[in-house]
Amino acid sequence: MKKQINYVNSLSDEYKNVLKWYTSDNGYRNLNYALRKSNKKILNKEFKDNLDLIDNIFLRAPKLEKSIVVYRGLNLESHKDINFNTNSFISTTLDYETSFNFSGTTCCILKINISAGSKILPLKTIAQDVSHEEEILLDKYCKILATYINDKKGVTLIDCVYIPEDSIDIESIKDIKESNIELSNDKIIDSLLNILGDEIELYDTMEELQIQLEDIAEKMDYKLNKDILNKIKHKLNL
Repeated sequence: MKKQINYVNSLSDEYKNVLKWYTSDNGYRNLNYALRKSNKKILNKEFKDNLDLIDNIFLRAPKLEKSIVVYRGLNLESHKDINFNTNSFISTTLDYETSFNFSGTTCCILKINISAGSKILPLKTIAQDVSHEEEILLDKYCKILATYINDKKGVTLIDCVYIPEDSIDIESIKDIKESNIELSNDKIIDSLLNILGDEIELYDTMEELQIQLEDIAEKMDYKLNKDILNKIKHKLNL
């Protein structure tokens, strides 16, 4: 994550100031509220300009070369109340204890595996008043998928996978879909791996890769089965 830290530290004063603004109560609360409601009309010019600046920061940010784990505390009645597709920026932390301070008595803490190829912004040097929180800001263009829910004791812990929206080459999917009407399992495997290309090396676990493969297969109108997944796992030695 050294590249991401250096990137944030090297930003211009204009960009650093907008990130400081975002970490204020007035910033993230109002901006994310508007984004969740999909109603930018309620934002004034300052908020719209700042949103554009933050989008530009993420656009230029280096991608993670390896996956990392972050945490997010939520004060809710039940994990059933969680909206995983908020369309807003997501504040997380590298420190589990910090996330615990933001959770309710029973729900919830998200343990999020940030997949390789994602863009993140470490804000420790930006939000100096709360640098101990080790905040990691996640982009709004993403998917967060729950993989396991443990609510047996204490605060509910939910394992999740974060996948950047731009990690799939949609045009490649369309080309393959149009050129192949019926494919054998082996040809489907070759098609899926061809789309991922060099990005395959960025996935550390089969769990991360499977989420990505299922997303691609859905867009191609293909249904993954255990035979396909086992062959891919064997082929990639995951």
